[in-house]
Order: sequence, then structure tokens, then C-alpha cells
Amino acid sequence: MQLPKSKKIVLVLFLTLGGMGYFSAFSFLEVNALLKNVLVFLPFQFGVLVYIMWVQLTKQQPD
Repeated sequence: MQLPKSKKIVLVLFLTLGGMGYFSAFSFLEVNALLKNVLVFLPFQFGVLVYIMWVQLTKQQPD
């Protein structure tokens, strides 16, 4: 899927601002350090899971 350049810039900007907000919010939480570290990596884990599922679903099956 090819996105126009302006849509790519908007997507990158949105993801960057979202990531900055997410990490900023976790830096102000007063919870156990181990729990904070685990919660910070949840978006990465979710993103990898979605990517792997997408690759498996769109993969061409040989007949």
C-alpha cells in the first residue's frame, strides 16, 4: 500500500507524538519500577503481535 508523502508525514508525526505522550505519562506514574518497565513495553509487544498476525494472514498460500 503506497501512501502519499503528506499522509506519511502526518502518520509519522502522529505516532511520534503518541509515543512521546505515552512515555511521558509513564515517567510520572508512581508505581513499582518493575511494573512500570513491563507496562512501558506493552505497545511494542502489541505492535509486534499485530504485525506478525498481519503477515501470516496476508501471506500467499502455495496451492
